[in-house]
Amino acid sequence: MQPTLHQYTQKTSIEESAVNGSRSTEKDFPVKETRLPFEQYANSESKIIFASLSPYEKGFFSGVEGGRVNKQVMREVYGMIADGNEVKAFQRIYARSGNLASLKKNFKELLQLLPHNLPESRIQYFQQRQYDYFEELKNQYKFYLDGESTGGYVLAGMESEAAHIPSDSNYPEVAFIIDGIHSLGIGNPEDEFLHAGQRPHDVSIGRLKSRIRQLKGEEPLEDNELKRWSHRPFLFRLANHFGNGLFGHARSFPQRAEVILDQRRYLNKGVIKGSGYEVVTELLGLDENLRPTGSKRILIDMLHVSASARNDLYEKVFRTHNKNIDTHHPIPVVFTNAAYSGVDYLTEMMKNSRDAVDHDDFRVRGFYGGSVNLCDEDVLAVFWSKGLIGITLEEQKMGHELTGLAKLFPKSSRTHALRVLGRQVAGIVSVPFAYHVCEPLNIWNCLGIGSGLSGTVQLLEYFKTMNNLHSLVEDLEEVLTKLKKEEPFWFGPHKPAELAMKICYENAMEFVAKNL
Repeated sequence: MQPTLHQYTQKTSIEESAVNGSRSTEKDFPVKETRLPFEQYANSESKIIFASLSPYEKGFFSGVEGGRVNKQVMREVYGMIADGNEVKAFQRIYARSGNLASLKKNFKELLQLLPHNLPESRIQYFQQRQYDYFEELKNQYKFYLDGESTGGYVLAGMESEAAHIPSDSNYPEVAFIIDGIHSLGIGNPEDEFLHAGQRPHDVSIGRLKSRIRQLKGEEPLEDNELKRWSHRPFLFRLANHFGNGLFGHARSFPQRAEVILDQRRYLNKGVIKGSGYEVVTELLGLDENLRPTGSKRILIDMLHVSASARNDLYEKVFRTHNKNIDTHHPIPVVFTNAAYSGVDYLTEMMKNSRDAVDHDDFRVRGFYGGSVNLCDEDVLAVFWSKGLIGITLEEQKMGHELTGLAKLFPKSSRTHALRVLGRQVAGIVSVPFAYHVCEPLNIWNCLGIGSGLSGTVQLLEYFKTMNNLHSLVEDLEEVLTKLKKEEPFWFGPHKPAELAMKICYENAMEFVAKNL
């Protein structure tokens, strides 16, 4: 079987695809409606694809701690879903939770949050204490290695020039994103319930840092088959959906998911342990004084990191390094799949989380104000560090749901989607101008598209398949033309067509060329 990735638009370069599972069978890597074999890329105009290496977190299979939907119920539910019996799965969850009104209204969307098409053997494996995140990560890497020679792609990140294809080749490069620090072997929920004589499943900080050096190719890989990890990841997310014990995470699932997915462990916490800073500096190739060690740099992706943890990291690492240590080579702040929240400051987001007001319907000037999204302070952090924001197309994050006739008529869904996308672009671009920073037009260099097409999110109706993503450049040009009439000062000498190409293609390519 050949590896698979999403193909988005012909020109889009900052995109993400998640591959979860081992290398073994077709069942483990199903080719879904929105996925294409890699050979399809050979004749496209895509130059770089971001592939997410993401060991499934145990929280997807554990149920809710102290709740009625436990691990055994989740195993049964996954089995029913695999058999195509969603009605029976609904009945099983309802029988345990009793939350009929919420389930009846949102059950299909709820199921979309769960991993699909996994055989029972894999579900049982993921639920076992022996399930090792780092082993799973290595298996996913091997999957890409196995397919590189015949899959119509080349892996980016190798130091040797031989690893890069000629500039006139039609094959795209695949750059890796690691989805969460748990991938290196921490955040195992069983460690909170150890019995006498049981050893923790989490690895030590020293070993975790060693594994980071392994991903950079600076130390031999802990593996009997593969001696070295040869393609340095481009980005590393510190948090994902569930607690990892080092960095707090933001709520990334809608509230209706609380019946089966428990995000409470370390939710909205800051940097939980001082050793978290050691992990960050190891990734960035810095010493304890934030000066270069000579080690290669893996950039940090702030997606899903809590507002409190972002605040800690900006203060202790990013601002300190970028203002006091090396102003000419700042550490870029990156969000690969984010939306604007309408909130001004991180402290405000932190208070909203403490006061539990950031529910699904929480709106700030019409934007979804949850801390999973960007506040003004985040946008400025990206702007000053010459970072990158991948604007999401996810319905929940963008703060708008399709209603009425728009659900029935594609034209209406397009109008709705472009209006929502336009609001997002306007919200982000407005920030440097509102704070009167120098050279605010540079914000246009910090924008890309991070669609969120990973199979477990609810996208805007118009962008649910690749078909409409092929016209994203033209759609965005239409959005920007309208915005320029309303706010010409934000555009300066730039034309909408030029900026549409920058956002959909050029910014990401330049960012990768500079930082990979």
